[in-house]
Amino acid sequence: MCKYSYPAIFKKEYSLYIGRFPDLNCCISFGHSFEDAYEMAEEELVLLLYALELEQRRLPPPTSIDDLRRHCRDIVLLVTTDTASVSAPKE
Repeated sequence: MCKYSYPAIFKKEYSLYIGRFPDLNCCISFGHSFEDAYEMAEEELVLLLYALELEQRRLPPPTSIDDLRRHCRDIVLLVTTDTASVSAPKE
């Protein structure tokens, strides 16, 4: 189990905030407030990374947050999580 940091891009669309991880295509969050979307992004990130660890899959390297900020007008933040915080499934 490890600590990870991946950049996420947050954008307001209508009444929702949408968060996506450009390095992890299937990891998306949303919320009615920015805080909700960020919290959900943390939860989605840890669960996805934990599952990938269990499958012993190679994780993509995180894109530089500076590179993303240069090319994106939306909110770009680093989301950090620790897969040690996820309980192992009971057998």
